[in-house]
Amino acid sequence: MHKVRLYIACSWFNPEQVANMERAHALLKKNPSVDWEGSYRPVEHQWGGHVFGQDPEEDERWYNNRDWQAHTYYEDLLGLNRSEMCLFVQCDFNEDPGQAFELGYAVAQHKPCVMALIDPTCKDHPLNLMLAVSPDRFIAIDDLDTFDFNNFGYEYCPGKVY
Repeated sequence: MHKVRLYIACSWFNPEQVANMERAHALLKKNPSVDWEGSYRPVEHQWGGHVFGQDPEEDERWYNNRDWQAHTYYEDLLGLNRSEMCLFVQCDFNEDPGQAFELGYAVAQHKPCVMALIDPTCKDHPLNLMLAVSPDRFIAIDDLDTFDFNNFGYEYCPGKVY
């Protein structure tokens, strides 16, 4: 089976997001269709080595560092360009504008895109129209260990949209 090189977009700006990102990563490591070592995880490519989420004041200094901004942005574009397809993991019920940009870029590059949702029904947290139509497929985070990234077709967003 071909192992797919993914661009794995996750939010990691609060403890809930970090926990869901770590859960998603653990499941993906078990997936036989994923090239874990060859996949790009933006969280692991933060220029300067700062670990976000531990000290808000230090985080603020890094967010305003132009070198960090440029290097992180361009490294992520390289990761998107080198990937075969993209996975967008919903790590909490807040929409992440960074992921929205990455999704738009991936779609413009004609990359297949999958969105993994905490709650695939989106019953209490509808998705924005652009986020709900752009991905080729939606799955539950809990299915990341078994989803076949080589063989899937387009499906509409299964949940509520606004």
